[in-house]
Amino acid sequence: MSERRQMELSYLPLDAATRTPENGFYWVLANRWWCYQPDKGLLLFAGNPQCNSNENLARSIRDRCWPDAEVIFIEQAYLPHDCQDYIL
Repeated sequence: MSERRQMELSYLPLDAATRTPENGFYWVLANRWWCYQPDKGLLLFAGNPQCNSNENLARSIRDRCWPDAEVIFIEQAYLPHDCQDYIL
């Protein structure tokens, strides 16, 4: 994996992503197949979740981009969201 690609890769721990938040703003991604590394968490590339509602597409993403990852199904994942990103 290139150094640039590695720099843009981040992870969201599975327990944090699947725990219902008590407050704050979150994106809720329902019924998605995720690229996942058990020792790190759900994969995010440049802040974008590496998931899809279609299992075959999720596996294709994994095969081409993240061959060391697993593909798992998650009914609801909560990604922290900063509303400041959308204020002009």
